[in-house]
Amino acid sequence: MAVAPLNKFLTIAVPVAPGEQTIYKAPVGTSAIVLYAQVANVGVNTYPTVTFTHRRTSVATRTAGNIRNNRIIKDGEIPPNDSLILVDGRLVLERTALASDSIVLTGGQTGITTINDVKYDHVTGLTTVTTLDPHNFSVNDEITMAGIAFTCPSTAGITSAIFPAPQVAFVVQKVGAGNTNFETNTGIVKTLPHTYRPAFHRFIRSDVNSINVANITGSLTGAELTPTNALYDPISGITTFTAASHGLTESTSLTAQTAVYDPVVGIMTVTVTSGPTPALANDQYVKFEQGSIRFSCNYGSGGTESYPRFTDPARGRYLKISNVSGTTFEVDVGVGNVSNTHTFVDADNNGIKRARSTVTLDIESLVFKCSQDNYGSEHRYPRATDPVGVNTILGIDRVDANTFSVFTGISTSGGLVGPLQMEFICSILENSTS
Repeated sequence: MAVAPLNKFLTIAVPVAPGEQTIYKAPVGTSAIVLYAQVANVGVNTYPTVTFTHRRTSVATRTAGNIRNNRIIKDGEIPPNDSLILVDGRLVLERTALASDSIVLTGGQTGITTINDVKYDHVTGLTTVTTLDPHNFSVNDEITMAGIAFTCPSTAGITSAIFPAPQVAFVVQKVGAGNTNFETNTGIVKTLPHTYRPAFHRFIRSDVNSINVANITGSLTGAELTPTNALYDPISGITTFTAASHGLTESTSLTAQTAVYDPVVGIMTVTVTSGPTPALANDQYVKFEQGSIRFSCNYGSGGTESYPRFTDPARGRYLKISNVSGTTFEVDVGVGNVSNTHTFVDADNNGIKRARSTVTLDIESLVFKCSQDNYGSEHRYPRATDPVGVNTILGIDRVDANTFSVFTGISTSGGLVGPLQMEFICSILENSTS
């Protein structure tokens, strides 16, 4: 017995947020028709732009994940107090055994800045957002946010999600000092605390021979590697590369027996308990694990501090050593904020790593997408201005047969925020095909 198709009308109305947003995806067992779609400029004296795309994603076995984007309009400008009609008729979206269609919106506007911290109170919904640069918002301004990553507990354990989903506008309730933080209410999620984390990164590809292999003193050996994968953890700053038969060697561990630090010139003279094999020599590289060495200082009320601190420039980095004599060496760890005498107290066992293999990364040779713009665009790293930019020597922390890990720098960025300038609305007819 034949079943008559079931028709359902939908209206989707969302603000246009920074980055790319998928507005609608045809569900399994349906085809859909976009009857009408428009974007309105709701800003003040602004000229935002919008790109509206029909996206077809292959779900066939051999070509799954391949994407074809057909732009209905590209960078269409919307004058103040006006709107732009995107569809006025019929745009068919299919969901078959071979393809999955969706419509995607990408907005362009002024006033967007990067988020680098979010404190969310799941009981009250109060959300405090910190931005990298001044946001220039005022109380009662309407804003949109996108690509904010959180970890939160669930029945499946700790999971991660990108917010807001679905997209919604918010109202600024309070602006903090310095114009780099503000408060808004994003709604209540009872008994489910959320913890902000920096943006997720997805490795896309690498240029050929993007990694240059160097020896224990950072001199290039002529060997080159092309990684097939890279996992970047922005919290620790560690990137783990996959490269079959890379031939690299893990660092060796040392323990500081004593140390003398000159905060005026930034030089620390370190004596380790025993020498490694091969022996210490000038121009080798060492790294001090975070908080692994302790000094007392009479600055202020005095006390003992563990170094390097999270914010210290030496944290996580391999530094060149000089004036080596037996088990003693000098290293530039950076000048201190104060010139008071620092007295060595003690150090962690194996708190120093001496590199045995090193590498450099070609500039903009590694391609990633990230959650900050909803994985909408490709980004090349390292940039020339990054801490691991031009010819920076990276010591190898950990290895196995086909992977190795290096410190490439931490990131706190994890989302975008901007003033509300555009609103989208569309009407869709869904037809059940099953």
